[in-house]
Amino acid sequence: MNFVIAVHGGAFHSDRENFSFDAEKKIKLCVKNALKIGYDKLKQKDKNLNVVESVLTYMEDCSIFNAGKGSKQNVNLEYELEASIMDGTNLNFGTVSLVNNIKNPIKLARKLMDIYQNLILVGNNALEFAKNNRLDIISNNYYTSKNVDETKFINTTNEYGTIGCVVLDQNKNLSAGISTGGTLNKICGRLGDASIIGAGLYANNSSCAISCTGKGEIFIKNCIAYDLHSRLIYKKESLKKASDDIINLLEKNSGGFISLDKNGNLEMPFNTKGMVRGWVDAKGIAYINLFKENEDYAPSQYIL
Repeated sequence: MNFVIAVHGGAFHSDRENFSFDAEKKIKLCVKNALKIGYDKLKQKDKNLNVVESVLTYMEDCSIFNAGKGSKQNVNLEYELEASIMDGTNLNFGTVSLVNNIKNPIKLARKLMDIYQNLILVGNNALEFAKNNRLDIISNNYYTSKNVDETKFINTTNEYGTIGCVVLDQNKNLSAGISTGGTLNKICGRLGDASIIGAGLYANNSSCAISCTGKGEIFIKNCIAYDLHSRLIYKKESLKKASDDIINLLEKNSGGFISLDKNGNLEMPFNTKGMVRGWVDAKGIAYINLFKENEDYAPSQYIL
């Protein structure tokens, strides 16, 4: 296969026994459908950025993850969403933060990048930009996560659920995207790593694409996404060594990331109890898992 796609649905702290069969099934179904959207577009030789945008739009609409419709509330029971997208061909990016009433923040981030090449836009200004560009506007009744007790599918003590996507298209172009509702009960106005290029997201055709999930402040202060790029470029490390070293250096229960290099190698390390993740192999089979793989727990497989 001359293209690669992978997604994540957030790192989390819950043990496997805390997941019901129905919850795990719903999570995996959403990931499978997202992968199929991306896989079909890549087979049709669609552009890497279109794939990332379409996949994350679907996942934002799922309401399962802490992004888009399923976004969690801050300490004032308000919604402050974030999303970023980056093009590995030219390092252009679009980022939005502290937004609400926007149905798909990833679409807004893409629109920003298309028009301004490199721009971060926040709050009401981002909302006005969305309205002016005819993006879908919604009311606060649209969000499904009304309070902590109604956080669905992933354990209520979990602060994660960010979604992300990395893509290598048939032209060997890399891209990455990320979308989140932010940390549950966060202080108002708090920005996470999803808003910061080089912390939670990075894409560069000379090295890799990466999308992170977990405790944003840790990814920010360690510049995790750019660190991976730097290890590949300056230390000439393999993607596996660089990814393993980075996740092992982070404090325990920080989170994880999905990473894809220019040659199509894929790594998805995490140091929490689990991380929702999925990818597609050369035969068009999707592999999806939530927990660490061992002899008793293998990824679920789906023919796309």
